Amino acid sequence: MMEQRNEEEFSETRKRGRPPIMDDTMEQILREEFPTLASRRALCERQYMLHAVNALGDAPEFAWLISGDVRRKSILSELGRLRDPEHIRQVAARLCETKPTARRAIAFIRHERLGERPVDADRLTTALARGID
Repeated sequence: MMEQRNEEEFSETRKRGRPPIMDDTMEQILREEFPTLASRRALCERQYMLHAVNALGDAPEFAWLISGDVRRKSILSELGRLRDPEHIRQVAARLCETKPTARRAIAFIRHERLGERPVDADRLTTALARGID
């Protein structure tokens, strides 16, 4: 009897999927501001991007990321996941110096955020080959 109750409590308190990063009010504001974004995930990405843009401001050293119509949205979205504005500016400065492709920039930012080494194609191929043998 006690075991069944614990399972019921657990299933009610723990939700599946990613934890929400925004409340319903923020979601409504973003939906009104960006009506073309259909999914909640797209809204989350936009919120991350806006956080990064806000942290970078209008500083000319970040022009490569946020200049005019050429915003690098995927890179900015990943930068916004760093949360700390100072850390965002440090990583953005490095990216603006090196001007990597979007794929490499995102791998670099994830490495900064998660502390993991980015996986390249050669390492992945080697690891898969070892697993097959």
